[in-house]
Amino acid sequence: MNEDAIEEAGIKPLEPILEVCEQARDPEQRAEALGVLAAKYGVNAFMGIYAGPDKSDANHTICNVVQCGLGLPDRDYYFDEDKADKRELYKEHVKKMLALLDPNGYNHEHRAKQVFDLEIEIAGAHLTRTERRDPVACYNKMSIAEMQDDLCEGKFNFMTYFKHNGKEAE
Repeated sequence: MNEDAIEEAGIKPLEPILEVCEQARDPEQRAEALGVLAAKYGVNAFMGIYAGPDKSDANHTICNVVQCGLGLPDRDYYFDEDKADKRELYKEHVKKMLALLDPNGYNHEHRAKQVFDLEIEIAGAHLTRTERRDPVACYNKMSIAEMQDDLCEGKFNFMTYFKHNGKEAE
């Protein structure tokens, strides 16, 4: 690795990703941004998708949507008492990463807390490791319209997300 070139580049390689995030001001733009981040940069915030066999009919391939969006390995790291030390180390890590991104910028400790608080909220909606092993609980076949209306109560446009997630990386 050429560390000198990496140091010289600074955050320039991240600027296209940050620009996608900055432009996502309303719900429709956020759905688009999440799709672009996944397709073009491999960033699966909140959820990931993949094609796989339908678990009730192996003759069909379907789109699977899975939970993600956590910086720590899984939901338990956010709630189990025996992982409290790891949570503190993780918060420090996030603070350091924010400081590297913008050394003279905003209050990194406050922003790291905001990131962690968001992750706690996401983790609260995640299944535990044990729950994820239950094939019946994890099989929730539905149409895109059902996902949009029932699952997200119309607050997230899955069609926009899928459309932009399916675009080829430029």
